[in-house]
Amino acid sequence: FYVMAEGDVLIGGAVEASLISGNGTIKIAQGVKGAKKAVIRSKQEIQTMFAEQASLLAVADIKVKNSLMHCRTKSNGTIMLPQDKSTILGGKTYARHGIVTTNLGSPRGIHTLVAFGQDYLIGDRIEMEEKEIEKIKKTIAKIDIAMQQPENRNSEAALEQLRKKKVMALKAMEKLGLRLFSLRERFEEHFESSLVVRGKVFPGVTIESHGRTLEIQQERKNVTFRFDQQSGRIIEESNAKE
Repeated sequence: FYVMAEGDVLIGGAVEASLISGNGTIKIAQGVKGAKKAVIRSKQEIQTMFAEQASLLAVADIKVKNSLMHCRTKSNGTIMLPQDKSTILGGKTYARHGIVTTNLGSPRGIHTLVAFGQDYLIGDRIEMEEKEIEKIKKTIAKIDIAMQQPENRNSEAALEQLRKKKVMALKAMEKLGLRLFSLRERFEEHFESSLVVRGKVFPGVTIESHGRTLEIQQERKNVTFRFDQQSGRIIEESNAKE
């Protein structure tokens, strides 16, 4: 099932294996049980009670009352889980302006990736451009093989057509390469952000920012993680007041 809206989307119940897309805010009263098929994408905010095995993508903030479990979540704003027992467990969570949750990971050591401080929607565009370049490379390889075929080698007209196709492919790849270079530069831009965990961070959690990773080996409590530009490292700070 799918819903496509130019404005806001308000769902009074739950979402299962569906596509929900809106240019406005998407509000889901009873949460998302995605079964690895649900996709929720908004050009504004996403608000939901919880999300399990779903993909959530928002240009603005994502607000989840209780839990994000085994989801792929991306926000160019902030991802916020305000409840006292809220948790992010499993999956991959990306937020340009940071993440706030009570707990992160689980005592069972389930692998959980969280990343912050970069424009991850640009990261998606980089992946798309890289795939396009790979397609063009395969096309050029096929043209080169075709040019070696006897029926083409003996025909000047056939060779000329293949040369034209190759030139067009090379020009397209050059154009994509320049665009990819620009996107990668933009992706390296740093945004002030942090990962705030009011409760516990468990072993099995990986924290990433600007290509640097921090593997949690021992349980942490009430801490904030930031990316320090001077040292190029992810640093940890206690939230406890002196």
